[in-house]
Amino acid sequence: MVKKKKAPKARSSSPWEHDSLPVILQDVADPPPPLPPPPPPPPEMWSCLEAAMEPLACGKAYYFDSRGDVTFTVGDPDQGTRDFVVCSRTVARWSSVFSAMLFGGFAESRPKSDGWRVLLPEDEVAPVFLAFKLIHGSHENTPKTLERDELYQLLVVTEKYDMTRILRPWAATWFEPYKNTSSIEGNEIVMWIAWELGHEECFRRLAADLLLKSKVNEDGELLDKEGVPLNTYTCLEPPGILESVAQSRGKLIETMTGFLQDVIQGALSKRRCQGGNHYSGGYSYCNRCGSSSIPNTRLSEEQCAAFVFGSLTHVFSGAGLQGLVFPQATEFRYLGSAKKFLTTIEDMHYQITSGHECCNPLPALQEKARNLVKAAPSPVTEQHLEYLRSQAKKTGILGN
Repeated sequence: MVKKKKAPKARSSSPWEHDSLPVILQDVADPPPPLPPPPPPPPEMWSCLEAAMEPLACGKAYYFDSRGDVTFTVGDPDQGTRDFVVCSRTVARWSSVFSAMLFGGFAESRPKSDGWRVLLPEDEVAPVFLAFKLIHGSHENTPKTLERDELYQLLVVTEKYDMTRILRPWAATWFEPYKNTSSIEGNEIVMWIAWELGHEECFRRLAADLLLKSKVNEDGELLDKEGVPLNTYTCLEPPGILESVAQSRGKLIETMTGFLQDVIQGALSKRRCQGGNHYSGGYSYCNRCGSSSIPNTRLSEEQCAAFVFGSLTHVFSGAGLQGLVFPQATEFRYLGSAKKFLTTIEDMHYQITSGHECCNPLPALQEKARNLVKAAPSPVTEQHLEYLRSQAKKTGILGN
């Protein structure tokens, strides 16, 4: 009897069922935890301070005093910080604010344990570095010049911690390139610098220019050249100066608006020519208009007055001031500067018939507006002057 061969077992395509391969089961490990983010890089310093920083560097800290007993950690932790080791008593002598912080029983006062550290997360690193350098009498490599924004940032720090007097004798040197600034446009920051340094002449000049050139937004806030409200600037704002400027500007605009309204109302109410008249055929005619450059044309007094009113209406509308001619649902508001408003008035003109100039009210209007702006009172008050003179004594800005 012949035995039948068994058919070979079909080979499985699955590796788990393979006769010759061991089955190895292994738990899949959890992915490794993500690495912590790298610390932020140290904040950038002013290029003018690079030479001054080098000899003070010691590891991650800068030593303004080799026997310093307190470390100031300056800067936003998310943006990077710097450690400055200083003498607590030296800092306290120059700053009443630091004196209170370090020795007045506040959280920043010396702890019982070792390691005295004060955090200044809201301050910029570079100006604090320069302030500590001046406080510790380290004048080597002190920058001879400061950019406008750098000087401003330094003054923010000295004002905040009540140590303006550390700027003497550098204040006059640093402010020299900016003291003759004549236009406020784009230079608002120079006005604040002059205020904190006590440079009265520069502050007066720029405050007067601010009065004439400042624009406002719908909320009545004064704006800088870029349209940023001046009341959003950091510190150094003279108390009441913006309110004083805004109020004086408003009065100038209101008075010039009144001049314009008087001209329109006068032209609307006057039914007679201002140049004299004579009668002919039962009608009154303008002597001036009788010499019109238009051949065979004579205007009655009523026609002459209507010509003036129509010309003014056209001129006002062309200047964007039609709201002063035609009643509007809302009150007329001018958001531009007083100087620009004056220029708009000075640019008004229309063609006058030869010998008929006395019927044109614009020259008298323009003269009144010019005199008004020329006599505009200064927004600088006696209180401002007292502060400026006090600051000048601290900084030596005027050489005294």
